[in-house]
Amino acid sequence: MKRLVLIPITLFCMLFLSNIGVAQNAESPWAIAFGFSFRDFEGVPNNEFLSRGMEPVLSLGVSRYLSPSFNVELRSGFDFINITDHNQLTKITDLDLTFQYKFHNGYILPEQAWLSPYLFAGIGGNYTEINREYWNQHLPFGAGIRFFPDSRISIDFRGTYKETLSDFRDYFALDAGIIMAFGKGKLRDSDNDGVPDREDTCPKEAGVIALNGCPDIDGDGIADAQDNCPTEAGVASLMGCPEPDADADGVIDKNDECPEEAGVVRLNGCPDSDGDGIADKEDKCPDLAGVAAMEGCPADADGDGVIDSEDECPNQAGMVGLQGCPDADGDLIPDKDDKCPEEAGTRSLAGCPEITEAVQEKLDFAAQNVSFESGQSTLTFESFKVLDELVVILKQYPSYNLQAAGHTDSQGNAEKNLELSKARAKACIAYIQGEGIDGLRLSSTGYGEAQPIADNRNAAGRATNRRVEFELIPQE
Repeated sequence: MKRLVLIPITLFCMLFLSNIGVAQNAESPWAIAFGFSFRDFEGVPNNEFLSRGMEPVLSLGVSRYLSPSFNVELRSGFDFINITDHNQLTKITDLDLTFQYKFHNGYILPEQAWLSPYLFAGIGGNYTEINREYWNQHLPFGAGIRFFPDSRISIDFRGTYKETLSDFRDYFALDAGIIMAFGKGKLRDSDNDGVPDREDTCPKEAGVIALNGCPDIDGDGIADAQDNCPTEAGVASLMGCPEPDADADGVIDKNDECPEEAGVVRLNGCPDSDGDGIADKEDKCPDLAGVAAMEGCPADADGDGVIDSEDECPNQAGMVGLQGCPDADGDLIPDKDDKCPEEAGTRSLAGCPEITEAVQEKLDFAAQNVSFESGQSTLTFESFKVLDELVVILKQYPSYNLQAAGHTDSQGNAEKNLELSKARAKACIAYIQGEGIDGLRLSSTGYGEAQPIADNRNAAGRATNRRVEFELIPQE
């Protein structure tokens, strides 16, 4: 029996400090109980043995959380004892199924209370054996108290009266032990707002997490229950109501430089009739868009014949037909929209010169005639002449960049093919850069076997698919 006493004490010391803070609740619904029960059990019919006295019996149980108010528990006690008037050992075992009503349910005591009285009742039975087997049914009921019920490990004391349903004697039991919660369930969230009911200040109304689950219709950070203007965004100092704005221009009066005239926010509430960004009260031409340098009146700062209000390039002298913007290469595409402002080009290419058919043929020829050592990214000697042609093209088209894209056939490992295609494209770019082309105009990529242009099932198709394609791209 002394060894049995040490078991719950040892477990309690090992587990209590490391588990405080997780209660038996909807998230951790299961719990096990172990401790000792002191009983005044006096015997079986016809006094076949006498009272065993108030000696401790090992008690074990398991319980399940049902709601903040109710638990269900299955508990058993068992022991071997010496029979007073028989020179032998016998065993006594009982098993009770009870329902508990808890006082730390959020109605009587807070769910986080440090103690919780409770009541319980149910049905049970016991078994003992001397000369023959004896079975008894009884009705257990009683009361108890748990300390630290909102932690994973709690201390439990209870008293139980077991009223027999047969000719056994009624008896009383005192239990002391510990209860450990475990398991992973789901916290109740009645309004489905992401805040568990036990933490939700407004558990029946869907709200926001930042306000402990309370709603905020106008989104001003003030819960509707404390908001005197729940449908208008306001400030805390005015109990959720907006600050006054007499002219309704979106600028509150205390920040409005023209509080009696509806204006624009960017001008601190002052009007701007001509929309030139200069408040009417400071604009000498309030009905005609102008510039600040002319105190709100129109100007032609660059002297190109286009007034600044209509000049898309007011600080650069340009052409009237191009809304005052310059066109350095004379292709009638304003320099501000021309990707190649120093080379005459076409509108379809944003001002860049078209790639001639002869140049495109050289690019296509290079794609099929740049070659490498088998299975490697080392250029062959024959490839240098092909790449030299691309160097010439890049010098002819200084407003274009060049991108190299490597491709392989489908033989071998796909991942290795992808890396090989990238390495081969990079090798071409490295050679071209070495011939004096700015590296900022060059880029490379690789697609491995993902973009075949011929059938990989025959040698000719695979040879066609092994290529590095080159593309001229207008500079940004």
